[in-house]
Amino acid sequence: MLRWFYVALNLLVEAGAARRDARIRFLKAQVEILRRKLGGNRVIRSPDDRARLLAIGQELNHNVADVIGIVTPHVLSLG
Repeated sequence: MLRWFYVALNLLVEAGAARRDARIRFLKAQVEILRRKLGGNRVIRSPDDRARLLAIGQELNHNVADVIGIVTPHVLSLG
């Protein structure tokens, strides 16, 4: 009986993961569209923007190379 509970729980978690992944792909597509519309212009970020990105990046152990969209990796450097 307990095994079926874990199976059902795992199915629910995986269903949520698929939806989360779709949301991430949607957000990435929006960023790509915005970057195209900006052309070669730089995005000027404020210190608050940098702090916000650093805080979120910390949740991901700063492993954000695959999700960086409008900033460069040096923006997220801790130094």
